[in-house]
Amino acid sequence: LLSPWQASRVVKYRNLLGGYYQASQLSEVYGFSQTVLSRSLPYVLVDTTLIIKIDLNNSSFKEILRHPYTSYEMTQAIVNKRQKEGKYKSVNALKEITLISDSIYHKLRPYIKVSFQ
Repeated sequence: LLSPWQASRVVKYRNLLGGYYQASQLSEVYGFSQTVLSRSLPYVLVDTTLIIKIDLNNSSFKEILRHPYTSYEMTQAIVNKRQKEGKYKSVNALKEITLISDSIYHKLRPYIKVSFQ
């Protein structure tokens, strides 16, 4: 169904994301056409228990920035808020950052967590 280069890109993007939380994210893979996506969806199984999450309280600037859904400015705002106000109490605190729109928050939400270690 997929060519070797397409399969390779799917895996590389999965590793960048930390896993897929819905099959439609395959449309974000570079070179993945809507036609290929439509043909592939019936065969795609997504296991959200395998997602690797970014810990807002313990991840470095680089670790947060590495995620495809974050920008440099957004990462800077996340880290600045943590330095200024202390550890995040919940993931919802990201909504207070003006650079993070509702749509970005909902895309990023499955990939973030807050721990108190």
